[in-house]
Amino acid sequence: MDAIYELALSGEVVALRERIEALLSADPTQAEFALTALELTRNFKLKALRKLLQPWRSSPPTSSSDV
Repeated sequence: MDAIYELALSGEVVALRERIEALLSADPTQAEFALTALELTRNFKLKALRKLLQPWRSSPPTSSSDV
């Protein structure tokens, strides 16, 4: 999830979408999360996506703008 978070932070929407789609294909148990993440990505709601990812990150936020 850290890699997805970093892509959301950098704004690389195409790479972000590809990574989320790969997660969906690799782990169908993550379908609900992945579909929500894809919807946020399609609508360029990257701040909301970062907030969604926070509970699954292995490291704390790097700045207050991440929350």
